[in-house]
Amino acid sequence: MLYQAGLSPASAAVEQRMWPRERREANRRLRELTESFRRELGRCMERLDRVPDETLEWLGSIDPTKPVSAPFGRKQQSDTMDRYSACWQRYLCYCVRIQPLGRDGAKAQHGIRFTEEQWNSLADIVQRLDTVADKKKKQGRQQVMKDSREGDSDGGSAEGREEGEEEEDPDKEALDEAVFNFCIKSIKQKLGRKQYHNPLLHFTAVLGVKEDGTWVPSHTHTRFLAAFLWCGRILMLEHFFEDDPAIIQWMTYGRGYRNQEGGQARVLWDSDGTTLNYLGDKITVDSFQQTAQALVQEAEGWLDKLMGGQWSQICETIRLRDIADSLVFEGPGRSFATNRKNVWLKPGAEKLTRLVGATLWKIIDTGNGGSRVECRRRAMEEYLGWLRQFRSSMFPVVHVWGGQPGRGPEVSTLKHCDTEQLPKNVFVFDGQVVLITDRDKSKGLNGKQGRKVPRFLPEGPSLMMVAYIAWLLPFEKVLHRLSGIRGPSEAISPWLWKSAEKGLWDTAKLSKQLALVTGAQLGVQLTVSSYRHVAIEMGRRIKGLIVQQVELEAAVADSDDEAADPLTGEAHRQPKVEYYADCR
Repeated sequence: MLYQAGLSPASAAVEQRMWPRERREANRRLRELTESFRRELGRCMERLDRVPDETLEWLGSIDPTKPVSAPFGRKQQSDTMDRYSACWQRYLCYCVRIQPLGRDGAKAQHGIRFTEEQWNSLADIVQRLDTVADKKKKQGRQQVMKDSREGDSDGGSAEGREEGEEEEDPDKEALDEAVFNFCIKSIKQKLGRKQYHNPLLHFTAVLGVKEDGTWVPSHTHTRFLAAFLWCGRILMLEHFFEDDPAIIQWMTYGRGYRNQEGGQARVLWDSDGTTLNYLGDKITVDSFQQTAQALVQEAEGWLDKLMGGQWSQICETIRLRDIADSLVFEGPGRSFATNRKNVWLKPGAEKLTRLVGATLWKIIDTGNGGSRVECRRRAMEEYLGWLRQFRSSMFPVVHVWGGQPGRGPEVSTLKHCDTEQLPKNVFVFDGQVVLITDRDKSKGLNGKQGRKVPRFLPEGPSLMMVAYIAWLLPFEKVLHRLSGIRGPSEAISPWLWKSAEKGLWDTAKLSKQLALVTGAQLGVQLTVSSYRHVAIEMGRRIKGLIVQQVELEAAVADSDDEAADPLTGEAHRQPKVEYYADCR
């Protein structure tokens, strides 16, 4: 009995052979019901094209805390969507078949339970279905009588009937609305532990019964669950957006128009090709280059103080190409500074102890052959202040000189050594410091596996980064231990950008440092976001100049137009003016 009640209606061809007439009419009503659901599902699927991909990524997720990587959408094969739709059609037919039993009778005979709201909605479907079926039956009798009087109609009148059938029918629209409401009420029901008190979940159990009364194998039953899940998501998407206020519709229209026509440009080049207008502020290529150089000079100035004024001599001892490093995960605390092959670099606190230790503390003889270290408190506080200043100035240096402009988290989350679970981001490779970060800004939220982006620092910033990791970071720990001054937490020691007061630095800190430097050098305060727009446009323009110059050289090489010396008649090529601009 359960199996028969959950079947789809018979096709129109089979229906013609049914007897008695009541059975044939009941099947025709169920076919009207399935057609109504197909119309509603098609209407709801149109919503997939009108919402952002971010909404569809959340819609396709089974985890309420994070979206999936691929937006939810239509299936590649239309047959799959038809099979999924057929499962919901069977559910609707099942409910309509048992509705005449009454709410208590359906529970007693089939074990299905309906809430008051669901039962009233189901009764509305039956009422609307009767109206549509009776109307169609009446139209059929009228057509038969008309055909009997006028004879067989020609092709034109047949086409007219087909066009008439496609006209809007308020009764069908009312049926479609009732079907949609019942489906939503079937989904939106709080259950707790009593899952089968929901009619939709009850029907999933009905689909697990075969015609002979045995159970459907579990590996074949999951297709029914996938069908209800897929169609249910589409129905709920439409339910969520069906009452959009007018302002939301206007915003959607405006966004579509902007995407088609293009918005107002953020950056524009002057006619001279050397001045960039960013939101009304003018930035020249020369000033942009000078700003990048000023960042390095400021960081080098602080580093020279930290090295006791000997940075120019010490940097010559750092042979970047001789530094050995591994690009794979080695274990907590491991980096190029702990690699045995880099003993010649003398990583650790000893180098700075020898250079500036005497100015920061003194050794006092305690008698009996013992000694103790007495800190020069003021000198240590001043030195740690220099270190904070160097770290603050080095922060934007890495962002600007790393090449492709990244987002704030890509720079603020750099680690100089491996942690328990995460590999480091800073490596020394082929004579340069390389920063390998994840390009996906939302990976922490949506679980995507974004592509890795390597950023190579030039020689100057690379040397400073090596000195910072190999010598300054270990020496900083020694100073905090000796002086008792609170330093960054040990838990965040693998990260490069940190402080005792703020902990790990973030994008806001980077934006503040960038704005200070660019405001002084350019006269325009650029944050991480605005700098990204400017830097990308600068790179496009300079790259275009270089490409045009290369094409010009190739054309000259293939050209036979050579000028002749007016005195000797010797042919030679005309000298050309070469343009080269370094974005850095």
